[in-house]
Amino acid sequence: MTLDEFYSLSKEECFERLKDESRAQAKQRLCGGVVILLLILAVITYIVVSKPQEFEFYTNAFYICLLSILCFADVWLTVNNLRFLLLVDRLDTPKHLLHWYENMIKNNRNASFLLVLVLIISFYPEVAYHFKYFDLIWTLTNLTFKVALVALLIYAYFKVGLWRGYKTRRDEEITDRLQDLIDMK
Repeated sequence: MTLDEFYSLSKEECFERLKDESRAQAKQRLCGGVVILLLILAVITYIVVSKPQEFEFYTNAFYICLLSILCFADVWLTVNNLRFLLLVDRLDTPKHLLHWYENMIKNNRNASFLLVLVLIISFYPEVAYHFKYFDLIWTLTNLTFKVALVALLIYAYFKVGLWRGYKTRRDEEITDRLQDLIDMK
């Protein structure tokens, strides 16, 4: 729907369309979260059941811990979107919808940050492997780089606000239209 068609509708029709669009965004993220959750649980099950011999015991335990944190972050993302889906039908003003939609986006960003951070930390077994089978200089260089990358990501998140302002184009359209709808009297 173009902007002209959207703004030619009545205020109630615009609000209902925006509710449908925000509901569709939440459903898409919910389905993605469920698929990722099933993949993480399948990997955890594979490690627990088959106990791959190419890894050592501490590596398997380390990966299970990391995958559990990934599972937690993904459940956080999935529950956040499910909560919004259950709540969106009860919202009766554009101001409330905008508040809860932005709250959902903020929580999704925090869960996504945790996912990325755990994926970066997951390189630890590689460093342990290099420590055991390669020289100390290469191991320390590799470890320093990875610790610096994690520290830079944490600093960028909290001090610079790297991900705080990030929204998808579709999220920006929905929030802008909701803000326009609130400003229309």
